[in-house]
Amino acid sequence: MFKEEKSAYMTVEASLIVPMILGGIIFILYMSFYLYNFATMKQTAYIAALRGSQMKKVSSEEIETYVEKQVDEMLFGQLLAKQNIKKDVKVSMGNINVKIYTDVKIPFADSLSFKETGWKIEAESRVNKINPIEIIRGVRKINGRQISK
Repeated sequence: MFKEEKSAYMTVEASLIVPMILGGIIFILYMSFYLYNFATMKQTAYIAALRGSQMKKVSSEEIETYVEKQVDEMLFGQLLAKQNIKKDVKVSMGNINVKIYTDVKIPFADSLSFKETGWKIEAESRVNKINPIEIIRGVRKINGRQISK
């Protein structure tokens, strides 16, 4: 006569837990995009600045264009979920400074009316312009060894 009542606690728990787990997975995924992009950009900035520092007897403008070309070649197809890439290369007498900027778009940020729709990533690296031959000769002079030319 009377129907046995069954509790629906599994449905209520699932409706609360599944969105939290899904949100956590999406957060971890986008944090990995952010960290991967940052590491790639930092490495690219350092390598490009290092390559530019090894150029000898060229003008600062030539070094800047060379470093920008190196950044473009190394970042081509490497970044994930990016919107735009900007680079800033400054060459001074003693060092080369490379900054790379990009954005990682946050999913559903437009529909949730967030003020910011993405994470801004900035990677910077500075390398001193050195001449290894002059440094080795200077060390040999300090140590008193004979220098052969």
